[in-house]
Amino acid sequence: MLETLGTAVLLVGCGAKKTQESKKDSQPKSEKVHKKQASSSSSSSSSLASSTAKEESKDVNESGIDDTGFKKTPFPSQMQGTWYGWDKYSNAIKTVTFADNKWITGGTEPQTLFAYDGSARTASDQAAFNDPSSQQMDANKQNKWAAFAKMSFDKSPISQNGQAVEIVNLRGWYQSAGDGSYYYITTVNINGQPTQVLTEASGAGIWVNMHYYHSKTLAESQKDAGIETDVNQDEDYSDGEDSDDSEDYDDSEDYDDEDTGEEQNNYQDNEDYDEESDEY
Repeated sequence: MLETLGTAVLLVGCGAKKTQESKKDSQPKSEKVHKKQASSSSSSSSSLASSTAKEESKDVNESGIDDTGFKKTPFPSQMQGTWYGWDKYSNAIKTVTFADNKWITGGTEPQTLFAYDGSARTASDQAAFNDPSSQQMDANKQNKWAAFAKMSFDKSPISQNGQAVEIVNLRGWYQSAGDGSYYYITTVNINGQPTQVLTEASGAGIWVNMHYYHSKTLAESQKDAGIETDVNQDEDYSDGEDSDDSEDYDDSEDYDDEDTGEEQNNYQDNEDYDEESDEY
């Protein structure tokens, strides 16, 4: 009986040893599986991060054109968003939207352009700008980009409570003649409330084209109104007292923004607009 019991214990001991060895043998396999899973997970994360980076890079330059060597220029924060104006020529509401560096004009011929600093160009692009007859202009930039410049202007009547007004000038990317489009914001009193008004202007004298507001209702109600900062092409702003402010607007004035030092090409200005001068 004792011999039988001893044999049984011995067998149990051997069985336990085999089980432990079996566990030891299976443990490295389990570790390998975990390592494989970790490696696979790391690879997936890396792939996802790379894909996200590519998407972010794509979002940064929505124009779809390689802008290496150029300077994307967002519009001023107070201009951002959609504005509504009354176009007296089409007798309808017209919109203009500034979104980051996008300039989106509505109306009968809607267009989206991307603003880049007109003074920051690659050598080849600068050569094409300087002498378009001998250099190949980039058709994509010509059709999709606008040359951005900004200046502070305090020449009467464009001023706000005696302070300079910030004016954005936009021209075609290769525009070398004409003055392009101007946009600036002033605050006026409408129905007893201080209200921001976006003025669109053009020409050598920054002549007013139309006004934009934050709502369609205001655009419709103010469609025949003018504001004190308007410069109308057919009016004389000489007051005979201040020689600095009494000079006529002409091409000899530096309206091209000293930051650019050059004119751009390919966005035609609309100099024939005349805004009525009714006061609010």
